[in-house]
Amino acid sequence: MNLKLDAAIFRLLKKRPYFASAVYSLLPIESETVETMAVSETGVLYYSKNVEKWTTEEISAVLYHEILHLLQVHFVRLKEYPHEVANIAGDLEINQILREDGFQLPEIDGKEALFPEPFGFPKNLLAEEYAEWIMKNAILRNGGNQSNGTSGQEGGQSGNQSGGTSGQGGSQQGGGQSVDQGDQSSSPASTGGAKPGAGVSGSAATGRTAPWENAESEGKLTPGRLEVIRREVAHAIAEAAKGRGDVPGGLIRWVETVLEPPKVDWRLMLRNLIRSGATKSGAEDYSLQRPNRRIRTTEYLLPGMIRRRPNVAVVVDTSGSVSDRELEELLSEVQGLLKFADLSLVYADAAAYGAHKITDSSKSAFRRALKDARGGGGTDMGESAKAAAKLRPRPDVIVVLTDGLTPWPDQPLPVPMVVGIIRPNKDVWANVPAWAKKVKIE
Repeated sequence: MNLKLDAAIFRLLKKRPYFASAVYSLLPIESETVETMAVSETGVLYYSKNVEKWTTEEISAVLYHEILHLLQVHFVRLKEYPHEVANIAGDLEINQILREDGFQLPEIDGKEALFPEPFGFPKNLLAEEYAEWIMKNAILRNGGNQSNGTSGQEGGQSGNQSGGTSGQGGSQQGGGQSVDQGDQSSSPASTGGAKPGAGVSGSAATGRTAPWENAESEGKLTPGRLEVIRREVAHAIAEAAKGRGDVPGGLIRWVETVLEPPKVDWRLMLRNLIRSGATKSGAEDYSLQRPNRRIRTTEYLLPGMIRRRPNVAVVVDTSGSVSDRELEELLSEVQGLLKFADLSLVYADAAAYGAHKITDSSKSAFRRALKDARGGGGTDMGESAKAAAKLRPRPDVIVVLTDGLTPWPDQPLPVPMVVGIIRPNKDVWANVPAWAKKVKIE
């Protein structure tokens, strides 16, 4: 291992010992392709000889940055966003923690680290919230996908924007790139013709495999092992916060999301996940219901593009631990999803049963599906979720509504899954796998 990297690891753990289990889970590998430093979602820390030009303190800061991508599971949370949007959003979330903690990220080719203020964005938001701000304003900064969160020319300074800040929808002059809000594919690169590996994050940051990530040298950080490490680090930070006053507020907020359910509008989160999952699987098709107006011909009527409704598999817990009243409330929430998606309603206790396809919000269609709902029996939402993933056509998203007292699959499902939990406690909340979205239902 690089001696300077060794020294940086020692320095980081001396200052912040609660990161020990995360740091020692990494597999450092020198790479000739990666420009500086990046980490894969399986825990491989790729680094370049270029880190020699940084100070030990700067390397410690970059290492801190990369560890937070893993602990914050950005590769799960941001995977459905365009690459550059995910990259910037994650950096905006975690770089504020480093700044508050007194760590200084190095410049890359004169480009400073990304922070929300030059964008006109609020401080201390979640990465998903920053991603929505970026998508809403359709603004990407030139060079904004640096692996350590560095930006290109910072807008927001005098003369670089017109019409207000980016948070106000103002246009940026001097190199800003726009992103089509309807396009969930990777956005055009904005690194100014950088070499492969320069200015691109590892898969831990975006959920997309980087060019230099070698399957033969991948680490052994499985989703289950990562969840154990996240809990170990969260408990260590919580203990440190009791006896010292220098733990950053951003880390304390993160601890609360790991050990306690966050207060999130779960309906909004679910709607965004359904939207992104449907877009990824192909939400548009050709149809003569909407003729093409851009290409006109007197001989043929050409089809236009239509956006289909997403297909969502909803697994509802009907086990004995869910009361009749709770079951009734869960089903009323399910009916609300019909406003923007077609549903495959699956009841589940120890096994899946009573699958119903519902494509309209009429009371009669939903009433027929309710007849199969019956409480009792054991609970295994994991097996029921697997069964839902096998439905045909395959759902765009799987939603599991449960009290959380259940086993879960060891490996990610082939489609995105969100878990809505009623009355969660710390153990139930932490039991949900890291690769699944989870929200508290109120």
